[in-house]
Amino acid sequence: MKHSAPFCLVIAFLLTISASGQRLYKHSRYADHFLTDGNRYNTESSRLDRNHCLDFFMDTTGRSHIIFKTLTVSNYHSSDTAAAHKRFVDKTRYEFNRLGENALTISTDSMGRVTDSVAFKYSDKPHYYRMTVFKLSDKLKKLDKFTDEVTSLDNKNNMLKDSTWRNEEGGIITEVLGYTYDNAGNITVVYHVNYGHDTTYVIYYTYNNKSLRTSERENSFGRWQSNYIIYNTAGNMTSRRYITGTDTTSTYFTYDNKNRQISEKVYKNSHLTEFTYTEFLPEGGRKITVQNIGENTANTCPNDSKTITITDKNGHTLSEIETGEGEGKTYTRKSLHTYKYSGKDLVKETENNSEVSKGYESKSGTTTTYTYDARGNHTEIIVKGGSYEDNSRETWTFNAQNNILVYNEYEGACLDKPTETTVYCYYPDGKTRKEQIEDNGYMKTITRYGEDTRKLEVISMQKGYGATITINEYENW
Repeated sequence: MKHSAPFCLVIAFLLTISASGQRLYKHSRYADHFLTDGNRYNTESSRLDRNHCLDFFMDTTGRSHIIFKTLTVSNYHSSDTAAAHKRFVDKTRYEFNRLGENALTISTDSMGRVTDSVAFKYSDKPHYYRMTVFKLSDKLKKLDKFTDEVTSLDNKNNMLKDSTWRNEEGGIITEVLGYTYDNAGNITVVYHVNYGHDTTYVIYYTYNNKSLRTSERENSFGRWQSNYIIYNTAGNMTSRRYITGTDTTSTYFTYDNKNRQISEKVYKNSHLTEFTYTEFLPEGGRKITVQNIGENTANTCPNDSKTITITDKNGHTLSEIETGEGEGKTYTRKSLHTYKYSGKDLVKETENNSEVSKGYESKSGTTTTYTYDARGNHTEIIVKGGSYEDNSRETWTFNAQNNILVYNEYEGACLDKPTETTVYCYYPDGKTRKEQIEDNGYMKTITRYGEDTRKLEVISMQKGYGATITINEYENW
C-alpha cells in the first residue's frame, strides 16, 4: 500500500495476517520515515523535529505501535448547494491499536502538509499512557511540540499522577496533578502544582467506616477552607459546616422514619438565613415551604421571602406562591399549574397562570396540549400563550418500530407551517438509521449512516454559501 509523501510520516510498511485477512500497520524505526519531504514543497514547514518524535514514534515497547484500524475524516467545500464540484479542504486520520485505543492522529491541509499531530503511547499494562500534541507554529513555520501529557494509574485504574507540559505564548507551563487513596479506594489527598503560573493547592479528605466523606480541607497559597460532615446511623447527612477565613456556614438536616428529608436550616455566622420544610401529602404530592431571612441592619431594608410549593404525585408543580418584602415594598408572586392526565399518567393538558403584585399587577398564562398515538408516542405538542411569541407546536410521526420518521417544529403565528423539519430514513429493519435530513429554511444538513450505525457522510448546504461535505472512511472496522 503506497502513501503520498506527507503520509510517510505515519506508516512505514504493511503487515498482512493471512489467517484473518486483516491488514495491520507498524511504525518504522527509522527517523526519516517520520519526516515529510521538505524538498518536495521547498519548505521545512511540515517537517517534524526529530527530538520531539523519537520518544513516541520510535518506541515500539508499548501497545500503540501496532495499528489495527483507522478512521479518515475528509472535509470538502462546494460553491453550489448541489455539492456537485467539491474542493478538498483538509483531512484528519485517526489510527487505533488492537484494543481500540487512539494511537496516532494526524491532520493535513489541502496541500497535504501536516498541521497537527497527536501521538499516544501505552504500556503493555493499562496503567500508563502518554499523549503528545504537535501543532503547526505560525511563528516557526514548522510542527512544534505543543503539549506533552503523561498519566499513570494504579492497579485499580485509579489515577495516581497526571503531568502536563504545554508550550504557550507566555512560555513553558508545567502542571502536575496527583492523588492518593486509602485501602477502600477513597481519595485522601489531591495536589495540584502549576509551575508556569505559580499556582498550587492541596486537598485532604477523610471518611467514616462506610466510606462516606466526613471532611474536606483545602490549602491554596496558605489559605484554608474546610468542610465537615456528620451523618446519622442510616447514612443520611445531618449537618455540614463550611469554614473559609472568618466565615462559617452551617447546614442542618432532619429526616422522617422513611429516610426522606423533611427540613433544612442554613446559618451564616450563627444567623439563620434559610429554612426549608417538606410535608409529604397523603395523595403522594409534597408541600415545600422555603423561608429566606435577610440580615436586617440599620442601613438596609428587610429582604425576607417565603415560598410555598405544592407538587402532585408525579413531581409536577401545581402551585407556587411567593410572598416577601424587598426595597421597602411587599410583593406576591403566584404561579398556578393544572395537569390533566390520560391513562398511565400521560400528561394530556397543562395550564399555567402567573400573577405578580408589587405596587402594580400583571398576569400571564399558557396552555399546553399533548397528543399521543395508540403506543404512547408523542405525536403533537401545542403551546398557546397570551401572544404569538408564546405560541409553538411540535409534531412527530413514527414507523412500526416506534422510531421517528418526521419531526416538525412550528413557532409564532404560523402553527401550520413548520420552521424546521427533520426527516429520518431507516434500513429495511426499520430500526437502524440510514439518513437524517434537517432543514430550517436557510440551512439543510444531510447525515448518512452505515448499517453498522457509523456515520459516513455529512453534507451541510446554506443558500448563498455553498456546501460543506465531511466524509468518514473506515478501515478494518
